[in-house]
Amino acid sequence: MKQLSSQESRAIDILKRDPLRNINLINFIKGYPIKSIDIAGDSLLVRGCSYANWVYLSSCDVNEFTRLTERLTPEDNHFAIIEEWMLPSILQKRDVIWNLSCTKYWLPAEVKLPQTINSIRALSPNEAHYIYDNYTYSRYVCPEYISERIENGIGLGIYDGSKLVAWIITHDDGCMGFINVLPEYRRMGYGIDLANALANKIRERGEMVFIHVEDSNMKSLLLARKMGFLEYKEVHWIKTESKNR
Repeated sequence: MKQLSSQESRAIDILKRDPLRNINLINFIKGYPIKSIDIAGDSLLVRGCSYANWVYLSSCDVNEFTRLTERLTPEDNHFAIIEEWMLPSILQKRDVIWNLSCTKYWLPAEVKLPQTINSIRALSPNEAHYIYDNYTYSRYVCPEYISERIENGIGLGIYDGSKLVAWIITHDDGCMGFINVLPEYRRMGYGIDLANALANKIRERGEMVFIHVEDSNMKSLLLARKMGFLEYKEVHWIKTESKNR
């Protein structure tokens, strides 16, 4: 984990007042280069870079949020974990290229997780291109990002001999993601085994376990509910372009 600046530490102290709302941004600040932090009361606008130059906005106060959005520039085009009520202000001067909308779920600490049945191994960064080629949401990421997450996050896989057939990886904000089981290996318990194994490893680090699921992704939604995840709220990742361009 990187050494935090005094401004980053101050931002995290503010964000920890509402950890469920802000766990994504807390983890992002801890793990990636932060370019700028603007603070208005208990609200924050944070710019940082993983595989894209992301803008995070954390607020539950309309006036503070408005003050922060006035500081956005035409170069601010990738937005992460944006709540529904924030969208009109952000998109007022921007056109949407894509919008990935998900519901955020979190796993209470008191929920007990079973031991895994299948043999699970750590992924290798060399498998990033293979995972990318078999990832439903590949348009939102790149192989280099997957490789970085395997190296610096947690990446787990199940193998049939030397063939990788199922996997799961933490994202740049610490959430569980990338879960996939090749079609011919489904209904064998691989998905829930990987999810339980990753959740246990996240807990071993003393961190919150959470995921984001598209409403149309019924398999992941059923898996989350089976494990004991609770629904929080809808959030958005958005790529935009300035209407002035």
